[in-house]
Amino acid sequence: MNDKKHKENLYYIKDYYISEEQLFGFEYSLRKLKGNHIWCRPNTQGHINMKIEEIEYTGHIYVTINNDIEIRLLDREVPNSLRGQIHLVPEKDQWIELPRSLTEEEKDKRTLNWMKKV
Repeated sequence: MNDKKHKENLYYIKDYYISEEQLFGFEYSLRKLKGNHIWCRPNTQGHINMKIEEIEYTGHIYVTINNDIEIRLLDREVPNSLRGQIHLVPEKDQWIELPRSLTEEEKDKRTLNWMKKV
């Protein structure tokens, strides 16, 4: 990002501070790295707080760039039973993807079931 052109909360959409060639180079390099890489909306984030058997869990919510999927994942600072052990959870269970078309109640219900499984 060119900090001389930077405006508060304007990271993408119509204004790009890098060339298209630089963006393609970045995407190419990113694809070579291990792991899952998902494009998310930088201005759409949230938090989750849930209590299971008197233990409070917290996490983050991100929204895909297409605005159709919520990705929910646990904080690394979860209770002692999971602290520092999230990497031991099978990769497919480290987050949950929920359609944004679901009601908040249904998203919370599915999130709770996922957290109990983890």
